[in-house]
Amino acid sequence: MADFIDVVFFPLGTLFLGGYVGYQFRILTDRRKEFNEALIPLRDALVKTEAISETMIANIEVKLGKRAKVIKNTYEHEFLPKMSHTNFIKY
Repeated sequence: MADFIDVVFFPLGTLFLGGYVGYQFRILTDRRKEFNEALIPLRDALVKTEAISETMIANIEVKLGKRAKVIKNTYEHEFLPKMSHTNFIKY
């Protein structure tokens, strides 16, 4: 009976475990790719030293949903106060 368990259940268990772990890694890769693609306009604006608008942040928020919370908080609490002192963004 122990040989049957070793021959049948152990390979099947490791097969399903490997499939699950691979699936989770694939999901993480897709999420990271989606995140990077949503930030391309923001990165381009920063590299070209163009003004970053509220609509750009809103578009990122639409694409990413809850994951855009960190970007929005950084924009509101760090970026806007610094840029208002440098007169870079004119409202």
